[in-house]
Amino acid sequence: MNKQHLWRGWISSLRSNLSTRGVRGFALGVSTAVAIGRYNPKASDMHVIPQTDQNHLDERYPQDLKLLQVNMVFRHGDRSPIRQWNPMDPIHSQGSEKETQFNAEDEELRKTLTWICDDDYGEEQDHLSSDVHDPTVKHKECHAGQLTRKGKYTQQRIGAALRRIYVDHCQLLPEELDGSQMILRSTNIPRTKKSLQAIMTLLYPREARPKRSQLDSEYNGVPFEIRSFEKGEETLFCDDHCPAVKKLFEEYYASPEYKRYQERVDHLKEHLHFFTSQKHTNGKAISLTDVYDHTNCRQAHGKALTHGLDEGYLQELETISSVHWWGIFSHPTLGRAVSRLGMGRLLSEISSNMNTSSPKMALYSGHDSTLLPLLGALGIADGTEWCPYSSNVRFEVLQDKEEERWVRVLYNDQAVPLQRCHQNWRASDSQFCSYDRFQQILSEIIILPEEYARSCPKS
Repeated sequence: MNKQHLWRGWISSLRSNLSTRGVRGFALGVSTAVAIGRYNPKASDMHVIPQTDQNHLDERYPQDLKLLQVNMVFRHGDRSPIRQWNPMDPIHSQGSEKETQFNAEDEELRKTLTWICDDDYGEEQDHLSSDVHDPTVKHKECHAGQLTRKGKYTQQRIGAALRRIYVDHCQLLPEELDGSQMILRSTNIPRTKKSLQAIMTLLYPREARPKRSQLDSEYNGVPFEIRSFEKGEETLFCDDHCPAVKKLFEEYYASPEYKRYQERVDHLKEHLHFFTSQKHTNGKAISLTDVYDHTNCRQAHGKALTHGLDEGYLQELETISSVHWWGIFSHPTLGRAVSRLGMGRLLSEISSNMNTSSPKMALYSGHDSTLLPLLGALGIADGTEWCPYSSNVRFEVLQDKEEERWVRVLYNDQAVPLQRCHQNWRASDSQFCSYDRFQQILSEIIILPEEYARSCPKS
């Protein structure tokens, strides 16, 4: 039997073990004190770009419900690999034509795109073009971890979809930008700032931004402000320097469940020795997560998978990497504590937003390290799958004619059934959780500033 057949047999056995004996069974053991629902849609069922056809919107937003607010937390758009490493060829961000060959049905939208440069954060007004392929618009080869042209284009389409839903259809937001109605938050990383800016360029394109003065002879529109914080203050990811967080991860990696899983990791490392025996430019060894990240980036951009890898490898790399980084947030005994430290402050912000009439919309631009812990904390994901680029969670607050409020959670445009609200659903509709019940669920994860300060003191 040749090596390929041996590998196929082993990978099939490993996949079966991961699904039935070890990783998935362990990761699905979420504490019922935390989980509000379980939703694991297939990738083909997920829409990172919200659907906007009229029939869909009429069904999703019935006339007897008024939309009051939406909070959206999302992962940045497609990027180049996070590590400057590639055993086969240099990392190129957008040199291939495939990245800019978009569907013909999007021709009209393509003509309205105004920000496609790869290195133009803060310069959007200086680089207008009616053609996404305009060779005069500056571009450059990406460095590691930079938002690519495809990533920005996807975020712009999301912005256009949000305008169609929340400005045109629901009339939640005014037609012209009003900064008092919005909160714009991002981590202090270029790819997340650029992603949020890309969304805003079509949520509120130039013509929908008021001029500073009626005397302006040319556009000098009011800009939108994006807020970010230094790492120690940032709420959009789990601070891995926090002593309490470090201790929880140490317990997780020392747990019997993880050690049994580690045996399978070692087997995969052996099979991928060609990659894991290499080193970064900084001298550090290549990890399985590095191999997954690089391969996943190539696949997302329509490039051929790295030589020697196939879909079977990619699936197993995804599961192994996900459980290593995110499985703790679904762990039956450690999940609640790490979720409070990791996502409790962000959920506190969202809860506070919901308790006020303003903002109408809050956008939080983050990473996989934002979205996956959030999904785990809420029991929406089980820690065995990575979220696609541009994935998003929307928390919508609605009010019926009796002035009773409801909350709906949408993950990649699919309503999440809130099982812990089964006695508080709206007319037995699992997509609507009563507002009070939802806030009660969040209160179990929210962490107060003084408690967080004790657990994660500033160095």
